[in-house]
Amino acid sequence: MKSILFAVPFLNLAENLRKFPERILEIRRSIKARCIFLFIDDGSTDESLSIVKSWKEKDILYISFSKNYGSHIALFSALEKTNTDYFTFMSSDMQEPVTLYSEMFLLAESKNAEVVLAEREIRETSLGNRLFSKLYNLLVKKLAFPDYPPNGVDIVFLNKTVISAMQKVSEKNTSFYGVLFTMGFEKKFVPYKQLPRKIGKSKWTLRKKLKLLADTFISFTVLPLRLVTYTGVTLFTGGLLYGVFLVVNT
Repeated sequence: MKSILFAVPFLNLAENLRKFPERILEIRRSIKARCIFLFIDDGSTDESLSIVKSWKEKDILYISFSKNYGSHIALFSALEKTNTDYFTFMSSDMQEPVTLYSEMFLLAESKNAEVVLAEREIRETSLGNRLFSKLYNLLVKKLAFPDYPPNGVDIVFLNKTVISAMQKVSEKNTSFYGVLFTMGFEKKFVPYKQLPRKIGKSKWTLRKKLKLLADTFISFTVLPLRLVTYTGVTLFTGGLLYGVFLVVNT
C-alpha cells in the first residue's frame, strides 16, 4: 500500500482542530493509501497544540516551533521528516474539499505524475486577499516562472523523486513554491473550488504577504540585480556628467 504524508501547519486554531479528526476520517475513507498526518505548531499560544497532543495515534504526529516562523518554513520542516511515497499538505482551516486529495492521488498514480498542483478556481476570501493574489500571481508569472498558473497554486502533491530533491535544498527561509518551480519537474494541474471558512480568521497578515513577495523576487528573479545595475549606471552617469561640468566651468 502506498503512503502519503499530510503536513498541516497551524497557528492558534483550536476551534478548527477540535473538528479535524472528522476530516482525517473522511480523507482515509476516500484514499486507498496509508495516510499519515504531521501537524506543525507554528508558535500557537492557545490550546491548539494540547488538542493535537491528545490524539493518541501512531499515524498522527506533531512538531512544535517556539515562535511563529510562517507556513513555508513549516512545510520545509515537514518535508525533512518525510519518508513516504507522497507528500502533500492541507490548511488547518479546512477550506480544501476532501475530494481534492483523492483526485490528486489518482492523477499521481495513474499518470505517474511527479508534481500535481491544485489550482484554485474560486477564492472564498476577502477582496484584499484576492487583489493581492492576482497581483502576486501576475508578477511571478511575468518575472520568475512563465509556467506559473495565472490563478496561482495552493496545494501540491509530490512523489518520492521530488521529495528527495526538495529535501536537499539548504535554504529553508524562502518560498516553498519558488523552490519547487525552479526544479523543472513535470506538473499536472487539478482545478478546485475553495470552501468558505466556517471557523476563525485568516492568519495570512499583510506582513506575511510582503515577506513572501520579497522572498520570491529576491530569490527567484533577476529583478534585484537589474535594480542594482540600473542604480549603478545612473549614479555613474550622473557622477561623470557632474565631473565634466566641473572641468568645463573651472
